[in-house]
Amino acid sequence: MSRNQLSDLSPELSDPLWSSLAGYFCHAANQYPNNDVLIFDDHRHSYQSLDAASTAIAKALAAAGVKKGDHVGVLMANCPLYFECLLGITKLGALAVLVNARYKPVELAYIIENADLTLLITHDLISEYANFGDLIDEALTLRQTPLLRQCVLKGDSRQGFVDL
Repeated sequence: MSRNQLSDLSPELSDPLWSSLAGYFCHAANQYPNNDVLIFDDHRHSYQSLDAASTAIAKALAAAGVKKGDHVGVLMANCPLYFECLLGITKLGALAVLVNARYKPVELAYIIENADLTLLITHDLISEYANFGDLIDEALTLRQTPLLRQCVLKGDSRQGFVDL
């Protein structure tokens, strides 16, 4: 169904608010701020808390030079931070490139080189799949990626990584 057909069914869909994931989310956050939107392990996250966290990510990304249309990679295990990053990226109008946490260094190097990433967000979590910092280090030795800047959101202070 095209956007115009959707607008015919529901006029509010022609509003730019509805043109992105961030727009849909912001609408829901305004309507249901205290409702749970994400339950992870034993923690509940309301629309309001996820909205605030994703806005903080968007501001940090903007301060790091990310702008509308940039491709931003997200490499992390399943966790609330994954959703905060996804929403923060879309709030800026950047494009989220979701990178499989099970990739091997050669596969990650291919994605970094071919997805036109300007920034790759990860965290210091050592998941059941990999230590993401080590994985990125190894991938970068395999390819030349001059546009890529790396971000570690929590905990890792290795050289070449930016802490948002």
